[in-house]
Amino acid sequence: QLRLEVTLAALIALGAVAEYRVMLGAALNVGVTPVEVKEVVHHAVPYCGQARGFDFLHATNDGMLSL
Repeated sequence: QLRLEVTLAALIALGAVAEYRVMLGAALNVGVTPVEVKEVVHHAVPYCGQARGFDFLHATNDGMLSL
């Protein structure tokens, strides 16, 4: 689970929204909770910027609609 959380954070830093969406599904399937995913996104904002974080927050919310 931690490995996938780190992967999500790295994809945010890279700006790879499409890959993030794929790995988000994988993370949720192995037990990373929606709250943990949002914590990753929120924690990335000071490092990657609010604009990038906002894009990934939308991707996260869209990905969780299918739950």
